[in-house]
Amino acid sequence: MDTLKRVFHVKVVLFLLLTSHIFAGDAGKVVGTVVDKESGSPLPGVNVMLDGSSYGAATTETGSFV
Repeated sequence: MDTLKRVFHVKVVLFLLLTSHIFAGDAGKVVGTVVDKESGSPLPGVNVMLDGSSYGAATTETGSFV
């Protein structure tokens, strides 16, 4: 009987470990456009970083980023 409990507990732990990635998905995305303050023209090649993280992107030729 003790081995049945142990096998059950191992299966539960494995199930939780293998399915935990499902809940760790993306919560959203940041989208925008970088433009020159004075002229309003788009700025290509600008690095945009999310403060406090290692996430970032570079703007396209139209100044947009995701």
